[in-house]
Amino acid sequence: MEAYWASGEPADKAGGYAIQGKGAAWVERINGSYTNVVGLPLSQTLAAIKNIEKRLASRE
Repeated sequence: MEAYWASGEPADKAGGYAIQGKGAAWVERINGSYTNVVGLPLSQTLAAIKNIEKRLASRE
């Protein structure tokens, strides 16, 4: 942990680590969407875009 802190990586992280960075060493598993943990939940975003596209298409 001391070496991780000394690396400077956790200094700008709200939770103290980034799963896509050196902090991944302490993550044993993820329940759910990796992209949601990292940032943008891709599958949910894609579903929302498709839903909006269907609504717009039905108005034409």
